[in-house]
Amino acid sequence: MIVNQILNKLVRPIGPGTMAMLIGLLGLGIYSFVTRPEPLSSRYYEADSKGQLRETAKPNVGSVHPAGLWKPEPDDLLDQGPALRLGQGQLHAIERTSDEWKLEKGRLEARLAEASTAVIKSIEKGFSVVRRREAIEEYTVLSRRYDQQRQAHWEQAISILDETQRRKLKEVLP
Repeated sequence: MIVNQILNKLVRPIGPGTMAMLIGLLGLGIYSFVTRPEPLSSRYYEADSKGQLRETAKPNVGSVHPAGLWKPEPDDLLDQGPALRLGQGQLHAIERTSDEWKLEKGRLEARLAEASTAVIKSIEKGFSVVRRREAIEEYTVLSRRYDQQRQAHWEQAISILDETQRRKLKEVLP
């Protein structure tokens, strides 16, 4: 056999166990190559804005993180000013409301950051469950106040719009 002739020329002869192992590895390699799985499908699906799947040529990997929950703020009306055809008086009133919200937002975000730090410290320092709950409760109250204030300023801003502008707003905002 050719294999034996090659092996006999080696400096150190190979025993029958090593020969069996080499033949087994060769057989395993051939078996793995022959039985490899089919390549993955080149069909990709993405959800459209209505949640329906549609086939696409390539997957969209532009953002691996889902978009956050959008909650409107008065600045969103200012961004849509041209589309809503806001008058000068409306622009100034919405800007005033937006400035008030930004001030309140800054105060609330600072307090939320403090409350968040307190929650983390209560966990890190091993405070009792009661003290942890108090820290979390403070954060929860501030979070709710933040959302209520945001909503109140938003409603104040859209109250400046006329009926036609409110209908248009529903078309231009998510």
